[in-house]
Amino acid sequence: MRHIQIMTAVLVSVCVVGTVGAAALGRQAHSEIVYSDAHGAVVITAPQGWAFDHAKRGDRDLQAVLHPAGTTPASALSVIYVRTVSKEGRPTLDSLIAGDVERRRASSPGVTVASGDPLPTARDSAAQVKRFSGANAFESVAYLETPTVYVTIILSSKTDVAQKEGERAFADLVKSYHVSTLTGGVVKE
Repeated sequence: MRHIQIMTAVLVSVCVVGTVGAAALGRQAHSEIVYSDAHGAVVITAPQGWAFDHAKRGDRDLQAVLHPAGTTPASALSVIYVRTVSKEGRPTLDSLIAGDVERRRASSPGVTVASGDPLPTARDSAAQVKRFSGANAFESVAYLETPTVYVTIILSSKTDVAQKEGERAFADLVKSYHVSTLTGGVVKE
């Protein structure tokens, strides 16, 4: 129970700091802890014009679901998912990416896979990016690593045009990504 109280206080603090910081930049933003363990908390900020969907959180191991404001995940042409993947059986980030590419090729023959430019994060690191297209599916996937899990941020779109339009929000979300350490239940930035 104490852990839940501490994490709730941390989440409220991060949301307030994210909102105040964004207000200073002239826009409203909302940050959330989307994953936490003893080593830290993964924090992201919703891109401008996008909203978190808490009803979908937890489905299919999803840590967060975001969609353009005024839509739902079902009606949106693009949705961003944040997932965590256990490091068990995957010793490196490259092995996770290779396995992901292999699974997608096996499940969607004819899928096109391309490497994208690395995307910067909030803390002097960069996400590796893969782009998948074909079979009426368009996705960009950013791959990141924490001490205990891998994190994937996925922009998934129904059309090529929607994918291109969602790329800015995808890059903004990746840029907001950071891991804050937890010391005594308090987030250390």
